[in-house]
Amino acid sequence: MDVQHIVLQVLLWANWGLDLVYCEHLLQTLTATIGAENYTHYRLSTQGRLHITLESIVGDADLYISDNTLSPNFEDYVIQSNTCGMEEVEIPSTMKRPVGIGIYGHPNYKMSEYRLSIYFLKQYDDANYAQLVHSYNKLDGEDNNEEGYQTYDYSSSQYSAGTQQEEGESAWSVIGTILSTILKIIFEILL
Repeated sequence: MDVQHIVLQVLLWANWGLDLVYCEHLLQTLTATIGAENYTHYRLSTQGRLHITLESIVGDADLYISDNTLSPNFEDYVIQSNTCGMEEVEIPSTMKRPVGIGIYGHPNYKMSEYRLSIYFLKQYDDANYAQLVHSYNKLDGEDNNEEGYQTYDYSSSQYSAGTQQEEGESAWSVIGTILSTILKIIFEILL
């Protein structure tokens, strides 16, 4: 087996592993219509990281999101998507709930029909920088007991000096470390 086939197999395997890490589950889909220059509002209380899509089937509907008001509009919103196609936004897990969703019917269309879909994202969310640095240093062979190194203590949600506890590592960080190491080896062989 030549090097190109090995690289292709590893990349396919790595892509499969990444698909496992990044996965979304459909929570709800609804189809509705809205008149020109009107708003329809929804309240979203689901916790976690969410992906919202708004597909205009007929006409053009725009999407406005807020955690400050349950009636977001084009003047009062936190996140928006108002293109002429598929509207997509990601709501971080850190955004307070409930979240207001505003759908606006574009004035150029008497009636707009839309499909609103809400997905729950299963992915390592809001990555902790200190933990990522630690994993990187571990790959480079540096000692993880280095003085002054900061890690994240999940039990108290505070940063603390010291070493990362092995039992706190998730299966996904182990898979990520393995994939990183394999890719480093492959690139060293190719270069």
